Amino acid sequence: MKTAEMFLVAVVILTGCRQSAAPLQESWPAMGTFASIMVPAADQAHLADDAAMARQTLQVLEKQLSIFIPQSEISQLNRDGGGRPVALSPKVFKLLRDTCAYSQLTGGAFDFTVGPLMECWGFRGGKPPEAPLSDRELREILQKVGWQHLVFGDNTVRFDRPGMRVDLGGIAKGYAVDQCYEQLIAAGASNLMVNLGGNIRCGGVAAPGRPWRVAVRDPFQKNCTLGTVTLGGGWALATSGHYEQFVMIRGERYTHIMDPVSGRPVKGIAGVTILAPTAMESDALSTSLFVLGPERGLAVLRKTRSEAFWITDSTPSEFLATAGFMARFKLTAKVPGGIRVLDK
Repeated sequence: MKTAEMFLVAVVILTGCRQSAAPLQESWPAMGTFASIMVPAADQAHLADDAAMARQTLQVLEKQLSIFIPQSEISQLNRDGGGRPVALSPKVFKLLRDTCAYSQLTGGAFDFTVGPLMECWGFRGGKPPEAPLSDRELREILQKVGWQHLVFGDNTVRFDRPGMRVDLGGIAKGYAVDQCYEQLIAAGASNLMVNLGGNIRCGGVAAPGRPWRVAVRDPFQKNCTLGTVTLGGGWALATSGHYEQFVMIRGERYTHIMDPVSGRPVKGIAGVTILAPTAMESDALSTSLFVLGPERGLAVLRKTRSEAFWITDSTPSEFLATAGFMARFKLTAKVPGGIRVLDK
């Protein structure tokens, strides 16, 4: 759901000291976007090996999870899961279980079976409709949507409704970042940033005495930032935005982020940034809390350690953030009305 070129979080590393050498990075195309490993200048000797390990990990995961690779386990499930249980590897089986847990946590706001909806609204290779879909049309499409219609067996999964399929695009990149990060930490790395299409997780520092800082971009002005978030200690960051992908229908813009209950693209929110203990959680919750908005989103956050920052698409925009987010956020731009702090 996020692209390398058009995510709200601009990866701008600020060491905050002119005498500190800038971190170094190696980047490459991966999983339909771009991946990178960044380390402090003092750790330059480890960069090539770290990147090679991450590159290998991402290649394996893409072959397992991509809906665009016919031989992937997810593609096989989508082809055959409507007729019989499909055997999956233990890791992919667990990932689907964990993904369902986020669907349950968010009351279905995160639903990885919305592919049929996406196509009917003009995404995922579909053609935009000439007019917004009617309630009758949506009821028919929604018969093919619903995470609760996955039936789990002994390392097998099937669908209990015809025409269903899964798409892990809203969580796979976060999961992949976690896999890379945890493998690199286990191999002895301590100061690093793993970034996959704007899904970011950091450990250690960017330079001696200087933390990793990531700039949060203004969703309405491509080259402007609102401030910076301090990361480290394994914390992760992800953002969902209303302008990353959209279609125009009768002169009105519709975002690619779907409300799985109504079947319609979400309105009212311009962007959501999530701070979480893992990249998988930040990835899943950035989509979920975009759908839920601040009030209902807070109820979800209270069940987690994660923090959030919302920007509405109203005129003027509202800026709302949890106190935990603000503790790591430094505002650098003028925000009309300021940021309203929400108590979890």
